[in-house]
Amino acid sequence: MNTQEIQPPPPPWQKVGVAAVGGLIMVGFAEDSDLLLVLSHDGAGVFDATCGARIARDADVNSFELLDSIKCIARGIGPLADQRIAIAGLFGGGLTTVTKDGFFVDSRAPQWPSHIIVLRQERVEHIVGTDGACELRAFGFSHTGRSLIIATSCDITFFARD
Repeated sequence: MNTQEIQPPPPPWQKVGVAAVGGLIMVGFAEDSDLLLVLSHDGAGVFDATCGARIARDADVNSFELLDSIKCIARGIGPLADQRIAIAGLFGGGLTTVTKDGFFVDSRAPQWPSHIIVLRQERVEHIVGTDGACELRAFGFSHTGRSLIIATSCDITFFARD
């Protein structure tokens, strides 16, 4: 693809929101869910990735106390309090990059150090995000395949489908 301009996602995907999260460290989807645990230098939060809404926040928690950076697992908060969640971001790990019905997401760096995020199905590609002035932390689908996020050091972009 010759252009690096962000494009609308292909149907049935829709961009549903962007949330500012300064100092984002790691993110992870709860298993079989569209709830996203977010760890930052300013605490922890939980977002509903189908709409981009924050549904829980704990500014008093030290994210590093929730985090096992070697295993890339974190303890949840709020509605995820009893769960251990696989996470991705500053210390490694990775989110799901393929859905059951054949959508794929990947990162490329045609103009290093900047990255583009590409959503594709079969041979049709759409550039749906870039890291711009912020550092790319993680990208991927929820386990349900209904939501997709791009997380940078300063925000999260949410995409969803029915």
